[in-house]
Amino acid sequence: MKRLLLLLSILCSRYATAQQFRPQPSSAIFQELQQLQRLGTVMYIAAHPDDENTRLITYLVHHDHINTIYLSLTRGDGGQNILGNEQGAALGLIRTNEMMRARQLDGAGQLFTQFVDFGFSKSPDETFSFWNKTEVVNSVKQAIQQYRPDVLICRFPTTGEGGHGQHTASAIAAKLAFEELQASTDPNIWKPKRLLFNAFKFGTSNTIREGQFLLPINQYDPLLGESYGELAGRSRSEHKSQGAGTPQTYGIANENFEVLGGAPMSKSLYDGVDTSWNRVGAPQIGKQIAAVVNRFDFTHPEKSVEALVKIRKQIVALNIKNAFWSKTKLEELDRIILHCAGIQAEALAAKPTVSNGDSLPVTLNITSRMNGVQLAAVYYRDRNNCIPAATAIGNDSVRTLSFAFPVTAQVPLTEPFWMQQEQKEHKYIYPAPYKNEALNIPDFVLSLQINIGAEAFTLPVPISYKQLNPTRGDVIEPVRVMPVADIEPLQPMLVAEPQKDLQTSVRITVRQPIDQATLLVYQDKDIVARKALSALAKDSRSVIDITIPAAALKQGPVLRYVLESGNQQYDKTLHLIQYEHIPALQYFEPAQSVLVQKNWVAPKVQKIGYIAGAGDKVAEALSLSGFEVSMLSDADLSHPAGLAKYDVIVCGVRVANVRKDLARYMPGLWQYVAQGGRVVMQYNTSMGLELPEFSPLPLSLSRDRITDEKATVTFINPADPLLQYPNVITSKDFDNWVQERGIYYPSKWDKAYVPVLSMQDPGEQPLNSAILYAPYGKGWFVYTGLAFFRQLPAGNVGAMRLFVNLLHVGMKP
Repeated sequence: MKRLLLLLSILCSRYATAQQFRPQPSSAIFQELQQLQRLGTVMYIAAHPDDENTRLITYLVHHDHINTIYLSLTRGDGGQNILGNEQGAALGLIRTNEMMRARQLDGAGQLFTQFVDFGFSKSPDETFSFWNKTEVVNSVKQAIQQYRPDVLICRFPTTGEGGHGQHTASAIAAKLAFEELQASTDPNIWKPKRLLFNAFKFGTSNTIREGQFLLPINQYDPLLGESYGELAGRSRSEHKSQGAGTPQTYGIANENFEVLGGAPMSKSLYDGVDTSWNRVGAPQIGKQIAAVVNRFDFTHPEKSVEALVKIRKQIVALNIKNAFWSKTKLEELDRIILHCAGIQAEALAAKPTVSNGDSLPVTLNITSRMNGVQLAAVYYRDRNNCIPAATAIGNDSVRTLSFAFPVTAQVPLTEPFWMQQEQKEHKYIYPAPYKNEALNIPDFVLSLQINIGAEAFTLPVPISYKQLNPTRGDVIEPVRVMPVADIEPLQPMLVAEPQKDLQTSVRITVRQPIDQATLLVYQDKDIVARKALSALAKDSRSVIDITIPAAALKQGPVLRYVLESGNQQYDKTLHLIQYEHIPALQYFEPAQSVLVQKNWVAPKVQKIGYIAGAGDKVAEALSLSGFEVSMLSDADLSHPAGLAKYDVIVCGVRVANVRKDLARYMPGLWQYVAQGGRVVMQYNTSMGLELPEFSPLPLSLSRDRITDEKATVTFINPADPLLQYPNVITSKDFDNWVQERGIYYPSKWDKAYVPVLSMQDPGEQPLNSAILYAPYGKGWFVYTGLAFFRQLPAGNVGAMRLFVNLLHVGMKP
């Protein structure tokens, strides 16, 4: 069982999206054989998905044939998202899977520590005020001990040129980890040979210096049919949620390195490191692998199997003191042998989802392009559920076996392991056996015992669902385990008014029959409402309305919903993320609504037109707060006269970055303003503007931001009408903001604009452009970099009061 989990962990780390086991092409097998010859590891260390130097990583894997691993401290939870409205942990889930797509292309491994990306920080001191510095260092040390790299490479320097405080923190943690390991007197501690900084030139930040070690890379690789930079461009472009499309480059160029610790180098990154099989006292194995490489037949890879099986026996017999390399190379070799034998297997379920109580029909299709191969046994989930097979496979003929497996309560729900528990102290809680893995070890797996001659091989095959998409062809994704029932609040935010009962609704989805149940609504530990339900049928969806008496409510941030049936409780909301470039992603949150005590008035604004940008939940928050919000279509925007029915038009986040199609509608939008309308434009980034003229008056954006969500806010003119009507704004309205005050503030603006707020991060000059507004014709235009897209969905009352004032810009009592 332990070996099966290990093999599954390898599949998760390097072949994240592979739901079939397929033989590699001969060029890839040849690369694997060359890596089998090398006993060495490089660990690249940075802070986020997309921080890594994919061109260098691709070179290390495919040119140096060195096991290469990227250790990212976070999953990128605090970033932005140009694909949709996912933020926080959901965005981190997307970025994790984008990262695995990248690794699938460039061939490196991937690890993550437990730390949560809390958003942009300006210094490592700020970063370590969120993260426990000692724990970060220990997490890096743990990864080093687990994977025993010879060389550590930092993407960023310890001196701050990386810009983001988390970038610098990643280098500081790596350096401290390296130094503490070097100082250890424990003979069992693994000590890397050297720690390097991979210097760079990013825009105005240039860390390239005279005297740095130069490594020529980006050569053309005939086995790949492209340069390393071309492959790296495709790899990095998988970070689609970040808009990280990257050019594919060719032509030799240098990478620059500085030694931050350990032994100096003069010829290569591996100076002083024996990466041959001499390292484990087995030079004969290295020679035999070299012979296989030299004789490798690209048209008949199966001819190498006999020699590889002999090598396998010698690796198994290695001295126990070489257990790390024995285990590592045996895993690599088993995969190579199965590839050479042309093994292909898929385990296909009859449906994409299951729940406790189902029977899961599975069809196993398997073939080998080499004769003399036998499927000896099939194990379901673990070694305790064995189905003897004794079926010969070969001649490129597909053998099909059918099974039906019970889905019991012991089968866990499909959800990311790091999101199963609530975050604590800006860390995810990793349950055993996870340490720093990228993805879940699959729960639904057929483990196949493949016999080649007298040797037995274990091949884990995840149980998947395959469907034919008319534009994408075969789409193969893991079978997802869903709860017997889940609850979706139809109002994720509820606005409570004094002496008024709350009316709310939930959608209950049931996958197995439930005879009797009660829907309970909790505030803290108190039940504030309950409703008895009749029998809920299998595969049913019901909308349940419920009234919460005003007298039962008290001050509290959330209402929780629980469906109770006998001794079972169902209290989760299921979320499904679906983008074509990554698998369908399922996760759960507590079934709850944010409860907001209404403390604002909006006497003159009711109808809001909303222009969608990159994706946010502001429109939903406004709608749940009682406004009539209409999402504006192209047809709406193409008739400016029709816009007059809206009291105000709000532009979604990054609309000027992702909506190039709006260019033809902007004159009509400014016409709407000039004729007495109001437009509130939320933040855009300074890079990648698709609408250069996104405001009716000149406005230039910067990368300036206020990252301290508690930064003191002062009013430039306390009597400013925008701070007085319809809600009187005070300093208390800036309490309890989350993650940041605002981002990408304007640096220059037309003299007609009126700045409203001043704020600053510690040690920096004040920024005065969080809100700018100006008259334009008979109407008004507001530009704000404040992070309303985070505050309003979180139920921040002060942010809502301020935003309502922006909606009333130019109005008088």
